[in-house]
Amino acid sequence: MAAFIRELGEVWSRQKRNWRTVVTRQIFNRFFNELTLQYTNIYITLLGASPVQLGAVNSVMGFAQALISIPLGVIRDRFNIRKIYLFGVSILIFVPLLYAMAPRWEVIGLAIMLSGFGMMVGSCVMICDLSLPDRDRATGRALCEGTGALPTVLAPTVAAVLITVFGGISVHSIRNLYWIQFAIRVILFIYVYRR
Repeated sequence: MAAFIRELGEVWSRQKRNWRTVVTRQIFNRFFNELTLQYTNIYITLLGASPVQLGAVNSVMGFAQALISIPLGVIRDRFNIRKIYLFGVSILIFVPLLYAMAPRWEVIGLAIMLSGFGMMVGSCVMICDLSLPDRDRATGRALCEGTGALPTVLAPTVAAVLITVFGGISVHSIRNLYWIQFAIRVILFIYVYRR
């Protein structure tokens, strides 16, 4: 076990700073995504969406991702990957802001569409593919996914505690989670931009 952990540490230290930066962002981003995830459909319903409207608004992300996929491939071939990644991460800042400020459920459709675009444009997969040497690619990707998944185990419990502190399940309480997520995404963008 000690040899395995040592090997993971060696893989981590061999990598370029841009990969380590993206993985660090991924770890925190996944935690704060999970913070709101279990309350999203409840929130949309509390904002007035019927079951059919809820299904329709949740379909928007797939549409957005399909729409951007082919042009994004061309863009990635022709432009600076770091700038493209930063653009995607900057788009994702506005997603929790739209959720937090949404007066009605329809606004969530725009947030979900932006999320679809941002996730595709700001995908860390490109950084992994370009940054990791062949000998570390599988281990590096597993390290990214594994370390990114660990904080998500705690996020639902932390979210439940926060919702309780904020007064129980309500639009106001869930909005507070989105404000927290917004603040963290701004901080994470600054972190990635400066590195």
